[in-house]
Amino acid sequence: MDDNQPRKSTIVGQGRHGLVIAQPTVQQLSSKDKEPSQSGSQGQGLHFGSSGGRPGLYAVKVVSAPPNGRSSHMAPHDVLKEAKILQRLDHPSIAKVLAYEYDTSLLDHKLYMPLYVCSLSSLFADPSFPFLSSRRNVPASLSYQLLLAVSFLHSKQIAHRDINPSNLVLNIHGNLKLIDFGTTWVPSRLYQEYDLGHEDDPEETEEAMYPDVGSGAYRAPELLFSPLRYDPYAVDMWAAVCIIAQFFRPFSHSYPAAVGEENEEEGEDSGEDYDPLDDERPSLPAGSGTRQPLFDARFGALGLAASIFRIRGTPTEDTWPTFRDLPDAEKIEFPLSSPQDFAVDLLPDIESLGEAESEALVDVLEGMLALDPGKRLKAEQALGSEWLRLATTRWEEGHLQAGEKMEWYDGPCVNWVSRDQN
Repeated sequence: MDDNQPRKSTIVGQGRHGLVIAQPTVQQLSSKDKEPSQSGSQGQGLHFGSSGGRPGLYAVKVVSAPPNGRSSHMAPHDVLKEAKILQRLDHPSIAKVLAYEYDTSLLDHKLYMPLYVCSLSSLFADPSFPFLSSRRNVPASLSYQLLLAVSFLHSKQIAHRDINPSNLVLNIHGNLKLIDFGTTWVPSRLYQEYDLGHEDDPEETEEAMYPDVGSGAYRAPELLFSPLRYDPYAVDMWAAVCIIAQFFRPFSHSYPAAVGEENEEEGEDSGEDYDPLDDERPSLPAGSGTRQPLFDARFGALGLAASIFRIRGTPTEDTWPTFRDLPDAEKIEFPLSSPQDFAVDLLPDIESLGEAESEALVDVLEGMLALDPGKRLKAEQALGSEWLRLATTRWEEGHLQAGEKMEWYDGPCVNWVSRDQN
């Protein structure tokens, strides 16, 4: 084991839903009071390093909840549903749960996973990311991997509902993994197929859904107006495109309020919506900063809605005909705004792509950031976009002639990941 790695259990993340512990792989999994759902739960046959985690270490996500995984104060979070879904999914851009157990004495659910190197939120805090000259394809590569994960989930009729930079991690090879499936949406008719165990008492139904999902600046506008019904797959697409846009946003050498955190100077509660486990503020030296999110979530749901409408335009009958049907849509009148120009006003680093590729990217952003959820691009449509076709062609022209044998989107962040492992 590397001398810089912990030789005993270490808490590496903590939030309102639980905590994450890093453990050396030499430590056996406890056999006391457990109900293993996968063979080899004694630590034998679980190849933690083979899934791209840090060698010699693995992660244990610990969530205290009743045996059914649900607790009223955490709704709609369901750790048992998370464990069962992740064990059934197999995709290169989705994290693996290698074992699961429930401690009946402590009421702890434990998910054993690879310990990944870093999160996308920590990379956004690096001013060199994502535009090293040798890695021009980083935004397209990571966007492609994210869209692959979302497309795969949606093909299984699963919606993540909390896509944000802290729920996207990088493995030791510099590739993307989507994590934290605690608030996933699965139609109630599929509970039995996914062995979720709540088919007779689903926490949510298509007629009564929880709008309080997602994190800060990545929440879709429809969630901000208390809908009882919404399209969870469109919610994922909005969050995904917010991340894609953030690659090209300005880097600020100061701390904004954390995603989901209220503004303390205005006298608001700064901790109500902030969950370090879901959207962790990285520990940065003085003078550091972050690449700014596209929208501003510092002033709560109404402030976020105002930020969205300033950029995308105030809803009209043409852009969002069903907006006035939302329960809270009439509670406040927003100033009339017209949509802003992405390339000129909002994404200064988009010029690095060149004219053709930047115009193609703007088309993707416009399609995925449609205010009307029914008009947003689907993941499959975004994957087939001209932007990603041009990015693929540019990479192939620069690499395949040199005899490189790898996919164009493989290992985009190896420079940063290698440094974080040291």
